[in-house]
Amino acid sequence: MQDERQKIRQDLAVIGLVSSAHFFSHFYYLTLQPLFLLIQAEIGLTFTHLGLIVTVYAFTSAIGHYPGGVLVDRYGPRHFIIAGIAITSLAIIGMGSAPNYPTMLLLAAVIGTADCIFHPADYSILSDRVDEKRLGRAFSFHTFIGFFGFSVAPVTVVFLASVWDWRTALHLSGMAGLVVAGIIFLKRDMLPIQDAEARTKQAVTDEEQGSGALSMLLSAPIIMMFLFYAVGSIGTSGIKDFTTVAMVDFYEIGQNEAVQGVSAFMWGTALGVLAGGVIADKVRRLNLIATLGYVLASLTVVLIAMNWLPLWAAITGYFIAGFTTGMIIPSRDLLVKAETPEGSMGKAFGLVTSGYGFGGAISPLLFGALMDQGMIPLVLGIPAFFLITAIAFSLAASHTGRRHRTSQPAQ
Repeated sequence: MQDERQKIRQDLAVIGLVSSAHFFSHFYYLTLQPLFLLIQAEIGLTFTHLGLIVTVYAFTSAIGHYPGGVLVDRYGPRHFIIAGIAITSLAIIGMGSAPNYPTMLLLAAVIGTADCIFHPADYSILSDRVDEKRLGRAFSFHTFIGFFGFSVAPVTVVFLASVWDWRTALHLSGMAGLVVAGIIFLKRDMLPIQDAEARTKQAVTDEEQGSGALSMLLSAPIIMMFLFYAVGSIGTSGIKDFTTVAMVDFYEIGQNEAVQGVSAFMWGTALGVLAGGVIADKVRRLNLIATLGYVLASLTVVLIAMNWLPLWAAITGYFIAGFTTGMIIPSRDLLVKAETPEGSMGKAFGLVTSGYGFGGAISPLLFGALMDQGMIPLVLGIPAFFLITAIAFSLAASHTGRRHRTSQPAQ
């Protein structure tokens, strides 16, 4: 009994360290978008130009996920997670001091490159250090904290900008991340790292299993999961990135009121993830959970875009949409784990979560262009199309996953 309690405490400590880094990974993704109107007023950029900053961030993160996963599998995740949070924090501080638009684009690339390591490292640490029977809830809490970062970012940076200005808001946000990087560094012995012998063994394994690993990564279940991440990301990123600026015009309200819509969506997502963790440990039926979640979210988004709801109902609707999309995430992550052989966790999660980044890279350009054309109802409504499309990939992932596991020889 004492050993079990000790193991639980160790699991909780590891989950806490990893989740704190994940919080800032998500927080920093959503620090600029709520400030778009203020940045636009000072620098004079179009929404398409502003969206390109987010695209550069998301694209560099996306293309770095798989190489990041390879490095994590080879050398262990400890040093990468510490470097990731430190570099992104410093770059956010730099963004607040950026003198011009090209500098902002360069810093966005730095943030994205550093950010690419979080998901491969996080899932590798949790899979290595957390007891299997608590892993679904560990994944869900880790994801909850990330979406909690999404939830508080818009309100936090808008508040800080109202007290000082948008540059100070970014400076203070970056400093907070540096504090967390320091704490993780002090507790680094709790995180796994590959010693020289383990690195040599992993290198031999990678060489021996090169074609097998490539086959696994290009298998139908993994590809379907990549597409599921990517298409769903376009829909949810459209809500996260441009809901605030769209609602300012749509409801003729101030920015402090408009930010409540995206904040409600992210709070709903965070709480939905917690509920989804419990469901994932008991049911693990991604297809049913994803279908229900995305259908309900899509219907709610369409109602808002048709201007059938007063402001308070629209904010409530965004919370519901967030909750129903959030509850599918732990099941999604566990399906990826089920299809991944030992020693390839970083690579597999690096590949499929890069879909999230690619979707996030496409979304700002699409929705920014719609905003510049004044097509606000489409900005608010088009996410429903992508969420519905994602259902097809979730069903395909679940189906091909079952066929793939059935076809494997018994161990």
